[in-house]
Amino acid sequence: MPVKGSRYLGWGLLVGAAAGLVYAWKRTQDLARTGPPGLVDWDRVAEVAGRFCQGAPAMAGVEPHYAAMVERSVREVAAYTGLALPTSTIALRILDRRQWLEANVANFRAVLQPLEELYGQTSSTRNLVTVLLGTPVETFLSTQMGMLLGYLAQRVLGQYDIALLGREPLHDGQLYFVEPNIRGTQAQLGLPGPDFPMWVALHETTHAFEFEAHPWLRGHFNALLQAYLADMESEAEQLGRALTPAGLARLLEKARSGEPWLLWALTPRQRQVFDQMQALMCIVEGYSNHVMKRVGRQILPSFDLIEERIALRQAQRTPAERLFVRLTGLEMKMEQYRLGEEFAAAVVEARGLPFLHRVWERAENLPTLTEIGRPAEWIARMETPPSGTTGE
Repeated sequence: MPVKGSRYLGWGLLVGAAAGLVYAWKRTQDLARTGPPGLVDWDRVAEVAGRFCQGAPAMAGVEPHYAAMVERSVREVAAYTGLALPTSTIALRILDRRQWLEANVANFRAVLQPLEELYGQTSSTRNLVTVLLGTPVETFLSTQMGMLLGYLAQRVLGQYDIALLGREPLHDGQLYFVEPNIRGTQAQLGLPGPDFPMWVALHETTHAFEFEAHPWLRGHFNALLQAYLADMESEAEQLGRALTPAGLARLLEKARSGEPWLLWALTPRQRQVFDQMQALMCIVEGYSNHVMKRVGRQILPSFDLIEERIALRQAQRTPAERLFVRLTGLEMKMEQYRLGEEFAAAVVEARGLPFLHRVWERAENLPTLTEIGRPAEWIARMETPPSGTTGE
């Protein structure tokens, strides 16, 4: 019996190897006609995401109403922070889900173009990894991105678009309000009246203050992104290793542990730049939340009720939704809100809002990820005289 079993096992291996060779040969012939697959199939991204974008169009004639809310938000944020915008108006657009999706697919495509070009340099019809895994990798990444954007298209209420990061020249950002989502969420949460749309407008306007009142910030964010993508080009070999069978096996193991797929193939240098971007987003989101809550409680009678029902909605996610949020990196986004807000509150309590505004003076003043978790260390660094000077 053991001999018979070994014979059947041997036949199985031979048949499997033959099938693999036939598949590889067929894929090579296909690739010779069509060329190797890309990293992301943007038509597939739009198709997958579009399945989630059904719904009513944006209501007509609401733009003046949102413009008035933004104008009021500008006045209130300026009064609290003491900051002023260099321009008197902020460009805004009222969107439905599909329009928001189209804008953000274009953004993602522009930002990822250098990475796609790099991937194109490493793939060919003579590369066995490309032949065997190129299409599955492209399908996986495209489907993941489509699902992520489709998920967000159903839920995002507003967005401050910082002008297509990674593209030059950089222009002023725009405020997007996804009107059907705002209207639907307001009804779902049982929040009638004008406070909820104003709550959304206030949060997004605060983001506009951060970037429009401090023009260097957009350039710095763009520089970090460019550095991250440039490092990807110098690490083509690392990307190739990540797409080998052994590399994909490691990625699968990380997926099972719940690590976001965005972090799977990062080199140490890429992770360093990524951490800088994470720290920047923490302070951007945290500062915005801090200001929005301080101002919101002053001008919106139902502010605390809104916050309570939003938190309850997030806590009631299904297990499948929580897994999706974790794997796609959205969990990191939520953590940015929490950590950044705690940092801002701690600094304001210890030294006041003007001291917190030192983060916006220059890039060197931005807190590191470590300092985000230890605000006292950032305060101490800001109070330490620069090297070569002495205090009086």
